Amino acid sequence: MTEKEDFNLRFQALTGFAPFAWQTRLFLDWFSQGRIPDACGVPTGLGKTTVIALWLIARASGVALPRRLVYVVDRRAVVDQATLFAERLKTAAPEALGTSDLTVSTLRGQFADNREWLQNPAAPSVVVGTIDMIGSRLLFSGYGVSSRMRPFHAGLLGADTLVVLDEAHLCPPFEALLATVANDEGLHATGQAREVVPPFRLLPLSATGRKESNQVFKLKPEEVDRTLQPVAHQRFKAEKHLIAHQLDEDANLVEALVEQAWQRGTDGAPSRVLVFCDRRTDATRVKDALDKRLKKEKFPQATELLVGARRVREREALQAWLELNGFLGEPSSVPDTPTFLVATSAGEVGVDLDADHLVCDLVAWERMVQRFGRVNRRGGEERRARIDVLALSPKKKAGEEEHEIFLSRRVSLERLPAVGTEGARDASPAGIEQVKQEAADDPPLREMMQKASTPLPLRPPLTRPVVEAWSLTSLDEHAGRPDIDPWLRGWVDEQPQTTVAWRRTLPWRRDADEPLAADVESHFEAAPIHLEETLEATTQLVMEVLLKRAGEVVTEAPQEQRLPQSERAPAVIALGPTGKFRGAWTITDLEQLGRRKPDEQRRELSSWSGATLAVAARLGGLSGDGMLDSKAPAHDSTLDGDWDEALRSRLGYFPVGPGDVAPDTKYWKVVSTIPVAAPESNAEGAAEALRVFVTRGKGASSAGDQAVAAAAQTLPEHLAWVADEARRIAEEIGLPGPYAEMLVLAGRAHDLGKARTLWQVAMNAPLAGGPYAKTLGGGDGRRLNGYRHEFGSLRDSDKQGLFANLEPHLQDLAKHLVAAHHGFSRPVISAFDPDAAPEERSETAREAARRFARLQATWGPWGLAWWESLLRAADQRASARLSWGGK
Repeated sequence: MTEKEDFNLRFQALTGFAPFAWQTRLFLDWFSQGRIPDACGVPTGLGKTTVIALWLIARASGVALPRRLVYVVDRRAVVDQATLFAERLKTAAPEALGTSDLTVSTLRGQFADNREWLQNPAAPSVVVGTIDMIGSRLLFSGYGVSSRMRPFHAGLLGADTLVVLDEAHLCPPFEALLATVANDEGLHATGQAREVVPPFRLLPLSATGRKESNQVFKLKPEEVDRTLQPVAHQRFKAEKHLIAHQLDEDANLVEALVEQAWQRGTDGAPSRVLVFCDRRTDATRVKDALDKRLKKEKFPQATELLVGARRVREREALQAWLELNGFLGEPSSVPDTPTFLVATSAGEVGVDLDADHLVCDLVAWERMVQRFGRVNRRGGEERRARIDVLALSPKKKAGEEEHEIFLSRRVSLERLPAVGTEGARDASPAGIEQVKQEAADDPPLREMMQKASTPLPLRPPLTRPVVEAWSLTSLDEHAGRPDIDPWLRGWVDEQPQTTVAWRRTLPWRRDADEPLAADVESHFEAAPIHLEETLEATTQLVMEVLLKRAGEVVTEAPQEQRLPQSERAPAVIALGPTGKFRGAWTITDLEQLGRRKPDEQRRELSSWSGATLAVAARLGGLSGDGMLDSKAPAHDSTLDGDWDEALRSRLGYFPVGPGDVAPDTKYWKVVSTIPVAAPESNAEGAAEALRVFVTRGKGASSAGDQAVAAAAQTLPEHLAWVADEARRIAEEIGLPGPYAEMLVLAGRAHDLGKARTLWQVAMNAPLAGGPYAKTLGGGDGRRLNGYRHEFGSLRDSDKQGLFANLEPHLQDLAKHLVAAHHGFSRPVISAFDPDAAPEERSETAREAARRFARLQATWGPWGLAWWESLLRAADQRASARLSWGGK
């Protein structure tokens, strides 16, 4: 059997369908040889997501490709199809490839974040996420990740990873960032250390805007030939006839969109129509108008809204509607009724929508191309899509630049090949490819197409000092640590964004004017706001809705729902990107602020920009379909409300408020308790406690409290288990012998500091049989007085000479791994140890900081974090074994 035949058989067994010719060539010429092209310039609709399968087959064949494939999409898509595809590969891989160790995680939505990619750095893993979620973690600044966990995430993303950037032409600053990480040797390990740390690699799925290079993978004509590749040809030439409609500047765009959509949906047999709107307000108005039209014409209601400012939980629920109505998957027969999906840019990327017809306004060229790819994706002789583009002329008083951009966008559509007899244009992948090729050979046309596209934003260069500043994660404040957004998106003029999550009970002590910062930060570290809880919108919209809601609750609600003006009912707690407390507001605070001028409101709530808001569910503001709504009353759709137990088990933590039912304490342990007032009652004496329960179950996404387990475990046994796990990881990765031994010794030493009587008492360890590394909970971390057991472990390993037989540079590395295995010593760690004199403690801490600087100079920011991640993974795997019954 030839290599080609073998690949084709394995690909079909893994995916369920035969490969296209381009997929076979990409595997044989590149992946099977351990090579990655500079870019993959395959048009949309031809199965670019299958690069995940090519990577997995190559890995299963023993090819030296990175262990982690990170698939990045530009926006938070409604349906995470890359993850769904990866999950299917995981299911099929044992039989198709004989491998069963693939893990799949996503940093968004339904699958977020199951932490499987963190559990075994040696296993093949697929991680799916957005630019913001992946980029922030890569740069030691993970959104929604505690400062202590950030090096863990950065280490596993910055080494032994292949990043596949989907639709790379939509995010040039991020592509440039990734290319710098992949190609700039000055950011990584030096000398012999470079041979130890597996590399970071990049594959952009777009050649748009790149210089010509023989390292860019492109389609060959025979790979879309009607005879040789009929299915690929059918998709490449899928009939999409575009008609552009010029609208006067005074025309009503919403009415025009509704009218065209109605014609497409009802002209002949009922059809599925996708309507794209640049503005969210237009999309909402279009949907409302279509709902009224359907009702008037006595059709069943068959509309849905796909926008970004929607809670992730409800956005995930859209998948069922999209599948049921034929917008996802293989289209069914003709729909029974006209069906309309109205979308903003949230539907342009990351979701393989497939409508019968498309109606949209005119936007930048690269976004128009994305929209064209969401209609008649699969083609076929019996399918012909109509695309109606409504080009609303700029106002006469608009500047010359705006008129030139509009004209360029309008003319760009006319450069598509003519088709049919009605002045239509060919918007198929073939038609778009023809325009791209013509622009490559025609400088004036290329300039015009660039004018029709979104201007490339300026971006700062990625340098070693900047990365090192981000890597100092144990410093709460650092003057040289810039915000990462310009590196992810460039310097762009965007409205400030705010993330909102609703909880029934907030960590706000009863009778307190405001919550304690320590309570807030410890509570949300134990029970972090999960992506499924979040809704992201402009700060202005969030502010308007919540201020209106406060006014409704206090003064305009029915009598039984009103709150007395004097009550200090908790409403909002603001957290910064690192989880630090920013401020808090009662319902009365917001109601009073709502009566003030808009400028005063923005000034008073400036801390909401870029923040995550924990909002009391009693305030309301969330509609049943997951969108901000100033008329939406209090609700119980929260993690600590009516969300199902299976979700909580998957997360591994959940907060339990006053009067709520606690979980089985055999598996769940309390790690945080704050006295609060019951949210549903104002009665005197209603005060109870807000508790956080954690579990370390095998399926849990949260590691939980490292010292709490389902069963107590002695320190010697735990250290032996961690050393065992470290050896397994070292063998599977193939670490050189001295490095493997160093990692095992670090595992044997990492928790020695838990033997202190101070730690045993504070963590409520059993009185007999100790010392213990894991307890059943019930302790009080405040009794540690700032003592970090890693600091004690560092001193004890020195006293015992555990690393004395290692080479000096490996001694340094082992000591740092011990000190940093909970995210400290980057570069600082608490220097308190009851068993040491003050000067000895200070010198140990100073040397730990100097050691960090030395090692980072050798290993690079990501290389050193990668080493830390190996020991942390071994520690977490050993801790999890205890909850799994020692398996």
